[in-house]
Amino acid sequence: MQRISWRMALCCAFGLLSFGIAADRCTATIVASDNFESNSTTGGTGWASAWNFNNGNHYVSGASKIDGTYSLGQYGQGDVASRLVSPSITTTGTGVELKFSFRADWDVVNPGGGFSNSEIGVNVLNASSSTLFTFKFNQGNSQLRLNDGGGDFGPSSSLTFATGNIYDFTFQSAIGSNQYSFQVARRGSSETASGTNYMYSGRTTNSIGGLVFFVTAPSNSGNDGFLDSVSVSAVPEPTAFLFGGLVCSIVGVSHYRKRRKLTSAA
Repeated sequence: MQRISWRMALCCAFGLLSFGIAADRCTATIVASDNFESNSTTGGTGWASAWNFNNGNHYVSGASKIDGTYSLGQYGQGDVASRLVSPSITTTGTGVELKFSFRADWDVVNPGGGFSNSEIGVNVLNASSSTLFTFKFNQGNSQLRLNDGGGDFGPSSSLTFATGNIYDFTFQSAIGSNQYSFQVARRGSSETASGTNYMYSGRTTNSIGGLVFFVTAPSNSGNDGFLDSVSVSAVPEPTAFLFGGLVCSIVGVSHYRKRRKLTSAA
């Protein structure tokens, strides 16, 4: 068996270290976020513009409804808040992760008083502001509802609505993929729901543009919905980084062989 010199071992170690560094660098980078701690609808970073609303039924709450000191509050019928990242995420192979939290301070499932169409939820948007995916609670359904292009459906595990409870959401996909994953948890409860590599119903993550937060609630005081801790992150395609590690290891071995050849010739 041929003995491996310390120089060869060093070259191999250098190559492995390069791969390790490359893998470590393939981590998520937040490209846009807003936790509403600016006490305004224009705060945060990475957005194309301020939050856009279809009516005046919104405010920034200082009552610590979800996280920190402030959250975005909406009320009334059909209030919608949308925001787009700048620039949109469009590079094929890039992994994308969108996170947010919301709560409803009215009984969405059974609002009473003859009210209909009660709901709270978030649409994940592509760069054209078309909906890719929907998380929501709505009237008549005690369970979380999802939509990926077909009809509404529920996750495989139970996640029930509770008035005033906070729900934490994560949506994940990759640009150019027809699959997605999600995780949802109800704070203060053991209830969680998740799905891995689900197939869209006729859709593809061709880009990620932002999100829409929607609320339809009875007009009574206190029937508000809140959004907080919004972030959009991107993970570069790992191939480029791993290729860099491979090149470094090849260069290291080539350098060793060249030195060995010169030493032998001498």
